[in-house]
Amino acid sequence: MRRKITVDVVHVAGIACIALYWIAYALMKPRANAGDYRFFPYFLWEIRGIGHLLVFAFTAIWLAAVIVKAVKRKSLEANKAVLHVLIVLLAAQIGIGYVLAFETSTVSVGWISGIGEGCFVFADGMETRTISCGYEMTSLLKSDGTMYMISYSGNHLLDSAALSAISEAGYNRSDTQWAETIPEN
Repeated sequence: MRRKITVDVVHVAGIACIALYWIAYALMKPRANAGDYRFFPYFLWEIRGIGHLLVFAFTAIWLAAVIVKAVKRKSLEANKAVLHVLIVLLAAQIGIGYVLAFETSTVSVGWISGIGEGCFVFADGMETRTISCGYEMTSLLKSDGTMYMISYSGNHLLDSAALSAISEAGYNRSDTQWAETIPEN
């Protein structure tokens, strides 16, 4: 009985560690995209890619070990719960990795062609993109042709973009060569 409790505690602790890693990542990501590193050291954000790979490898190896051990002992039914949880965790990590593969960070100069609640439409002469931002930020922006330099992170798969930084570029769109070549939106 003691061995079964110990194995169950190890399984629960391992699954909790994997879940805590992804929860910590989900909490860090919006802050890091905005350049806010007050609540965690910057190096944690820099090593997240290695962390993703290590957690994925750990889960895959652990799942393989549990399957091999259960097949050898003919105890697949007894390990069914752990196997299901590990399979779900592995599938979720594959899905997260797929979505993260489409993420980009962009710095661009352009103008704002429309302002909504918590978002604005940004055009840089090549593409027009809706970028989400804080509600308080939208009241500070101008759609009068003022040129802005922005930094944003986006995901082309999910068609989403979130503002990281913005500053006025110091001139108006009417002062540039773009005024003649690009029609108003």
